[in-house]
Amino acid sequence: ANGPQLYNTDPTGSFSKWDARAIGSGSEGASNALQEEYNANMSLDEGLNLALKVLKQVMEEKVDDSNVEVATVTPVDGYQLLPKSRLQQIINTLNVASTTI
Repeated sequence: ANGPQLYNTDPTGSFSKWDARAIGSGSEGASNALQEEYNANMSLDEGLNLALKVLKQVMEEKVDDSNVEVATVTPVDGYQLLPKSRLQQIINTLNVASTTI
């Protein structure tokens, strides 16, 4: 495969390739949610929304632009850290969506 790819490496040095992956505290629930909702044909914005939605579900503290950073890796732009203003915009959209359900 060409282009950016995602690998997870564990402390033993074993590695595996993933389309979507969660690690750390709450990773089991996050991985399950990603498996259910991730689609390889998602747009970048859909992927960002899903990632933050899953983080919001599994993080004990409130998700905001002071405790979360998001980066994207694309063939055109390479590695880009999402500006805090864009991050907060997505979080606000998710907050509104969760209160209207």
